[in-house]
Amino acid sequence: MAGMEDEELEEYLAMKDRQAMARAGRSSSSSHGRPAVSFAPEPAASSNAASRAPRSQAGDGVRQWSGAGGVQEAVRQKASKLEQLHAQQGSRLPQSTTRGNPVPRKLTRSWGKQQPGEVEVATESKGPGEIKRLPQAKAFTGSSDPSALKGKEQQHMTMKGEKSAKREMLIPFTSGSREEELLADPANRDEGGKFVDPDFPAAASSLFMDPRKPSRHHIPHDAVKWIRPHQIVSSGGAVVFGEAAPLVEGSLGNGWFVGALGCLVGRRDLLEVLIPSTENGRAYGIYTVRYYKYGQWHNVVIDDRIPCDQVNVPLYTRSSDPQQIWPMLLEKAYAKMHGCYEALVTGSVTYALRDLTGGAAQAINLREENVQDQIMNGYLWQQLLLWCKQGLLGCWQEVEREGRTTDFDGDFKSHCVYSILDVKEPAVGMRFMKLKPNVQTNSSPWSGMWSNDGPEWVANPEIAKALDYDKASMGGSFWMTFEDWTRYFHVLHICQLFPPSWYVPRSTHPQPEPLVVQGAWRKTARLCGGLPKMGNPNWWQNPQVMLKLATGEKTQVFISVTQQDSRFNPDYERGASTPSFRKPFKEPAEYNVAIGVAVVRKRVLEGKKLGSQLKRADVELMSKPFKRSRDVVISAPKILDPGKERDEFVIIPMVFDPSQVVGELKFWLTVTANKPVQLEPRGGDNLIQPKGGVQDEQESDEESDYEFEAADLEEKIFQENPSGGSQQKGPGKERRSAKQIIACCQKLQCKYEDPDFPVGSKMLNRSSDSERWKVEEVSFLRPCWHGQPDLREHLNCGLPPTSPPILFPEGGKSSVIKQGSIANSWFLAAASAVSVATKLEQLQSLFVEWNTECGVFVIRVFKKGKWKKVIIDDRLPAKKDSRALLFSAGVDAQGSFGQEDMRSQRIMWLPLLEKAYAKAFGCYERLSQGRIQHALKDLTAGAPQVLLLDESRAPDVFTRVVNGSLWRQMVDWLKSGCMLGFYFGGGASTAACVSLHKGRVYPILALKELEGGRMVQLWNPWQGDSQYSGDWGNSSSNWSKYRALAAECPHDDPNKFWMKADGEDGTLEKGEMYLTFQSGCLLVNRLFPSSWTITRSKAYWTRGGAKGPPFQPDDTRGEWLLNPQFELHVSEPRTLCFISLAQPQPLQDADAANPIGFVLLKRKTIEDKGIDLSRSDMLNPPPIQFKLDRECSLNFAVTLEPIDSPYLLVAFSSPGHLGKLFLSVWHNKPILLRGGVNYWDAASDPRDTDMDEPLVPEAVELLQDDPSWDKQQPRAMRPPATAHEEKRKEADELEVRYNEAAKQKEVKDPVPSEGEEIIAKSREATGEATGQRRQEAGQEGDRRDLCEQIVRKLQAAEVWQLKAILKLLD
Repeated sequence: MAGMEDEELEEYLAMKDRQAMARAGRSSSSSHGRPAVSFAPEPAASSNAASRAPRSQAGDGVRQWSGAGGVQEAVRQKASKLEQLHAQQGSRLPQSTTRGNPVPRKLTRSWGKQQPGEVEVATESKGPGEIKRLPQAKAFTGSSDPSALKGKEQQHMTMKGEKSAKREMLIPFTSGSREEELLADPANRDEGGKFVDPDFPAAASSLFMDPRKPSRHHIPHDAVKWIRPHQIVSSGGAVVFGEAAPLVEGSLGNGWFVGALGCLVGRRDLLEVLIPSTENGRAYGIYTVRYYKYGQWHNVVIDDRIPCDQVNVPLYTRSSDPQQIWPMLLEKAYAKMHGCYEALVTGSVTYALRDLTGGAAQAINLREENVQDQIMNGYLWQQLLLWCKQGLLGCWQEVEREGRTTDFDGDFKSHCVYSILDVKEPAVGMRFMKLKPNVQTNSSPWSGMWSNDGPEWVANPEIAKALDYDKASMGGSFWMTFEDWTRYFHVLHICQLFPPSWYVPRSTHPQPEPLVVQGAWRKTARLCGGLPKMGNPNWWQNPQVMLKLATGEKTQVFISVTQQDSRFNPDYERGASTPSFRKPFKEPAEYNVAIGVAVVRKRVLEGKKLGSQLKRADVELMSKPFKRSRDVVISAPKILDPGKERDEFVIIPMVFDPSQVVGELKFWLTVTANKPVQLEPRGGDNLIQPKGGVQDEQESDEESDYEFEAADLEEKIFQENPSGGSQQKGPGKERRSAKQIIACCQKLQCKYEDPDFPVGSKMLNRSSDSERWKVEEVSFLRPCWHGQPDLREHLNCGLPPTSPPILFPEGGKSSVIKQGSIANSWFLAAASAVSVATKLEQLQSLFVEWNTECGVFVIRVFKKGKWKKVIIDDRLPAKKDSRALLFSAGVDAQGSFGQEDMRSQRIMWLPLLEKAYAKAFGCYERLSQGRIQHALKDLTAGAPQVLLLDESRAPDVFTRVVNGSLWRQMVDWLKSGCMLGFYFGGGASTAACVSLHKGRVYPILALKELEGGRMVQLWNPWQGDSQYSGDWGNSSSNWSKYRALAAECPHDDPNKFWMKADGEDGTLEKGEMYLTFQSGCLLVNRLFPSSWTITRSKAYWTRGGAKGPPFQPDDTRGEWLLNPQFELHVSEPRTLCFISLAQPQPLQDADAANPIGFVLLKRKTIEDKGIDLSRSDMLNPPPIQFKLDRECSLNFAVTLEPIDSPYLLVAFSSPGHLGKLFLSVWHNKPILLRGGVNYWDAASDPRDTDMDEPLVPEAVELLQDDPSWDKQQPRAMRPPATAHEEKRKEADELEVRYNEAAKQKEVKDPVPSEGEEIIAKSREATGEATGQRRQEAGQEGDRRDLCEQIVRKLQAAEVWQLKAILKLLD
């Protein structure tokens, strides 16, 4: 901060006080502080009251001080002398208009130093005759006893030799008379005698800008309960203040205000300025809250009725400590001041900080070039050391959507404000910052260097002692280095609080303060001249304010200009001190006019020539750059030196572009100073203008200085919830809990309708341009859970009321699946694996909460490393004619084969789960493509793995089949609770293939080793399939032949069947199980025990950090080590870890766009060997996965030891790939996962050893639907092929038609090159997809039948006709 340092300022103020006291003939030995003097004289009627008041409360607007004479006499003399001085200097003192005595706010010598608070104890309500007047003076400790105040003051003396006592900053406050007036009117009382605010009623008008058009994501007003704190707090009683606790953001979407409010958590001294008295509040439910607007404090009287849902949970901001009510009161008063709650949806943290404190609030973009220079040269660090003593600091992280340069974001929640509690430098070069999130968040805590679980504290006990580090007492806060802070945070908020000795606006009267000037830019009055840039000679024709330094000495000043807030619309007609507030005249609050302010000496301005430019050297102070913002400020308090000539100064508020001002634009200019100053507004003919003559045309000024150039906003509008908030555009987000929704529906006696997934074409189709399902052919109906069905509203399922639909099968049985009009057997296969009788509890755990009467269901899905709740209603797509479910249905297992009766399709968990999954993906049509392993991951949070069984494609798995190790693994997996199943790929020649359907999965229920051989039991969940007719089908004669096996293997359930695992010679490769599924695969889904924990993190592949996999031939310098890295610390022996890496899945395709993989190795291995690494150094169980898939993982868990800790994990993709990655680690013992590390840079010298074989991306089996199933469906029901699929089919069909037709006619093509050119062109259009998918085409079955009909129709055609058709198709 330019100007005096803190110590110098104190010494200077103390010296001037001693001089002033010496001139007045008083001793200064007992006080070094400078009294803060009110700009209003004492009210005439308050002299007797002052004489009767306690010593600590004497005076109106004058701070108590101890001197040689009596306290009251000294105060009167000081006030009288200063008032006379102001009168002589022409100060515009307001008349005796401020009522009541001031409420002191106690501050230490260091600005904004935090002080401990006391927990308030709830008291019982008083009777109507015991109205408590507001105390005339109330310290932040809550005590009004003079001796208690004195004791507290002595207790908090500064540490340096008792140089200066703790001083009080006085802010006048209206007495209890306004509250008494409101309480005296019986119309303002409810039946219990509590206050009811007539200006802010418990109605929709207080919630919404337009009550007729409420937000669709807000609960209906009829379901909103306005209740008082004692009804909200269930136990312990409500208190206004309490111990520091983070805030909880509600459903309003005003995170900018909540973030600023969180900076006051733990600051009891600042909170008591805003809510100075709670006596009448506890007794009568009336509170007076104070906010700072337009350079002065405004009183807002409210009642304590808070909008809540039907379960008494506040809808909006609240404290995580349910007993504290101050956040709800402050938010309600702020909403009233701006017209309604909805007016608070958009805003800025800077605006809120200024309104809450009256301090000097500003925002700094840490990514700006000049700020980066300040970070590098240490200037910003020195500023932080000073700012931390002077006020409030906060910071937040912005989402980098384009041009990301860092591969890690610290796992901080974006757009969440973190308070900076402390800044320390315990050792040279060791710079630390202590942070704490203002809002309760579910994001991972800081895990980087010096995190609460970091090993650095044990290794550096002297640093821990210097920082007073105690993990048990951190309470959600954490330390991090300054370097890490500048790396992960983007915006810094500073709110400097002025010392108590400064002259600041403190009045609550509607008349402007002497330090506040109201003005306006008007084109008609020649008061909108623009900025002083080249070609603008009228820059001086702006509103001007003369600034005179009353003492004629150097003075520190802080200047701000505020343009009109469209949401702040006070109406003072009803009362002189407490206004009513009207609805905003503009929403949202936008500031399209960039404004600024400059300060020049009067003699310099008068010495300029007309037509000349204002140069850099002419300006004393200015705000830069011009900002389209509500407030612009001089960046920090600056020193003005009047010099020997006692210069006066001219403050010039300016707009950047006068053409943007329509009519007039009001502003308020506020000056805060450490010494008396005098302001005099100038306008019209009184403007100070250049008098140095007229500049000739030949004379030229230097180019415009950079200070006068426009720039983008330093602080953007704080979009704290891009997908939420009442006024945000685009898709919304349901922010209410299920309990709130259910209570609302019960109150209104209605069914829930999901606002985020409404019925219509968007629910069904990807695009309205190409609809697979016409919405006019589909009905959206609910199950008839209770009572008689209504044909207009209910599905045709079950037979209500005797046999109504049910959520889960009765008696713990499994249900059978009926596939609907969409090719999503990949999802249904995963759902069936979860729903089998042995895993029924796994299925039920997906349904977190539900209420059939209200039609509300909460289903959880595992996405991006964590469970996410999806709330849906029970409106399901149905066929319009039959009212049967359009998509999948759950069928009673008993007698399900061949059963088409709608009465049996009454198991509803499957269609509801399918709808929740469709909502997570965007629509039902997106479920037409996918992989079973993805669905298993999403439904179980397990670790799915696909084991191909074909010898030619997976020789390692075939080896395990031959030696029997695969069977042993299957037995162990099933015993440990893993899910197993076989995917049938067709093409087998066994008897079992007749009754199995290609492309479907059959879960494994049991594995048995008996005397007669090894048997496997499978589950057939597919309704409509014929019963299994293999060698060991339920009706097979083998059961009577082998009675010992029949006794051990029950075979009476038509949905279950057995297979023989081994052949006649006892080998698995010749058994019915392997021969049937050898063209398919074995699905394994590992489920982790409940004692295991998951730790997750995320990172990014950036332009400088996406270097591809290891062992690439052209990577001889180890550039692959520049990929994102994670450090894994373990502290206990034999720590088991299973690691999974994932990338976002494109919604439009099941295929991942880029391959991904990772390697795990010891950090010391890299430190020892550098880039000379080999596969043997990797701890990944072979083979190292590098998959073209959404996710890749270890083949099995690895055991890690503390002696080798830390371990390093390097995530890689294809070179140049930019995108996000998600890392999940399951572990049975505590670990620390730390991202953003890099222990190796690209080497200057190449490798010394030969490189291993390069990693080649592995094409993952597409476990999707049988293509023949799609042929059986109506054309409108078929899943649309992607672009490359269409081109591939076109190329194949052209080739087949051309070759086959020419062969049949036995005619030689007279121009073969033309036909070949057509085929080659089609192949080129398919790109590499044609060649890469040949193998998949073979896996999907022989596709010649797709072309047979076309070929037969073309057999009679001549060659020239074929060529014409080919040209037409091309």
